Amino acid sequence: MANLKLIAAIALALLPAIPAVASERIQVDSSEQTSGGGVGNPAQVSSHVILADGSHVALWCQYYGRRCVILRKGTYDADVDLSKGVIWIYTQSNGTALAAQTDQGKGKIHKVKYRVSGVW
Repeated sequence: MANLKLIAAIALALLPAIPAVASERIQVDSSEQTSGGGVGNPAQVSSHVILADGSHVALWCQYYGRRCVILRKGTYDADVDLSKGVIWIYTQSNGTALAAQTDQGKGKIHKVKYRVSGVW
């Protein structure tokens, strides 16, 4: 009986933690805004999106060694973790990682990390 309890305790410890991330479809509502670019001033992208629950949030990302794409108006799949203020959006693009415009339905699928910068 003690061995069974030990095995159950080990199995529970080895189970992966259930993430607080919810997958949903989001709607990009605004045209993109970009700024920056050049040496010492990396490109930045800001967009307004509507989450599945109807919340309106502003997203921001900055190209600095990671992919940051301009989101065209439309619907995207996303993993939303508002407890961390992060939304990962699945985009398709044939462009470069530096603020490339997305073209849904063409190119490789990328998971791009955006920070929630506020509400609108």
